[in-house]
Amino acid sequence: MIREDGSDVPGNEHPAMQALQTGQKIGPVTRGVFHPDKNAHIWLSITAIPLFQPGETTPFQVYATIEDITEQKQAEEKFKHLNVVLRAIRNVNQLITQEKVQSNALLSLSGSKG
Repeated sequence: MIREDGSDVPGNEHPAMQALQTGQKIGPVTRGVFHPDKNAHIWLSITAIPLFQPGETTPFQVYATIEDITEQKQAEEKFKHLNVVLRAIRNVNQLITQEKVQSNALLSLSGSKG
């Protein structure tokens, strides 16, 4: 299991383990799990909730909800990439516009001298 930054998640930091240790709800957190058939990570949103016996303050078990958010993560990455591309296009467009303005100014100056 990995975090969104690609770093490994130690066993004691898995949401279910944290909920069992702390007695607190953990999540939702995003985690990646390698899927060998796809040869890629799938992305999960995990929420872990501790359960208590009546009168107890220490949880005796945890249940977790797990949602596959791989498509959402892929869409977010595509959106980020498209924003980078659009910024690059805008920067090139601004450079072209500046060059045209400078060229027109030089042409005007040279034309007025002639």
